[in-house]
Amino acid sequence: MNDNNNDPFSEISSDKEIIEFSDESGREYSVEVVYAFSIEDNEYLLCSPIQDGDFDLINLESDGFHSEVSGFCVLRLEQDYEGEEHLHEIVDIQELDEIKDFLEETFVENA
Repeated sequence: MNDNNNDPFSEISSDKEIIEFSDESGREYSVEVVYAFSIEDNEYLLCSPIQDGDFDLINLESDGFHSEVSGFCVLRLEQDYEGEEHLHEIVDIQELDEIKDFLEETFVENA
């Protein structure tokens, strides 16, 4: 077991939560939830792709806040009018920059 005290995600439970979903064209993906967080009124999941084919989901480079992996998939969790939860891939650069700043402040400065 690699004991890395500088790993900001070391406090996260060892119980892995795997999410499987499909995109609009029916392609299926599997990701592991690494961290759940909120910024303002938005809820997000920081995920790590599981299979090599899922690495095209990476929308956030991890330089600066986690050096173990090259990047993560950030998904926004939203509820529709019926209360069902839906995951949305973040593609807006400004939103991704805000998320990266939040993660760097949360994990790098508290390490």
